[in-house]
Order: sequence, then C-alpha cells, then structure tokens
Amino acid sequence: MRFAILAFGGVLWGSASALAQTGGDVVEGHLYAHHVCAACHAVDRGVLASPNSAAPAFQRIVNSSGRSDLSVLVWLHTPHQTMPDIEVESEDLRDLFAYLDSLRDEP
Repeated sequence: MRFAILAFGGVLWGSASALAQTGGDVVEGHLYAHHVCAACHAVDRGVLASPNSAAPAFQRIVNSSGRSDLSVLVWLHTPHQTMPDIEVESEDLRDLFAYLDSLRDEP
C-alpha cells in the first residue's frame, strides 16, 4: 500500500512539474473553468462567493497557505463527496493551471 501511495505521488509530482514547465493558455483555462467549474465555484478574479457555498472560490484556493500546483493536482485526483469525479484532459489541465496561476496574488 505504501509503495502504491509513493508511486501515485511520484506520478502526480511529475505531472505538476510538467504543468509548470509546459505552460498553458490562460484564456482557454478561463473558458474551461467557466464551462466545467463555474456551476459550483467562483472562477473569476475578485469573485469570492461561489454559487455553491461548499465550493471555495478559485482565487481562495490558489492563495491559501501551503497551496501549490502539486497540492491542487492531488486534490483534483482525489475523490470528494462534495465534488463530482471529473477527468481533465492534459491540455485542458495545462490551460486550467495557467489560469489558476494567473489568479495568484502577487507577493
């Protein structure tokens, strides 16, 4: 079991690193977020109240303490009772991460 968790973590770490290196299209990521995520999450910059009060706003997610591309990627790949099981294609995932990165507050 421990090996499976470590292997899964390694795959996700590689995926997060690849996402960070390859970049994506911020505009396409924003469109994807509106199409797939906006029914529950607030996806636009400056909008912090989500349609579903149990779903955090994207801007809150990316600016939470300890959040990284890896933690968001793990979160997306972990089943949640309150979130539908979605599978994001790799190009859409790159675009979504580019959009999420655009929502990060400047230090």
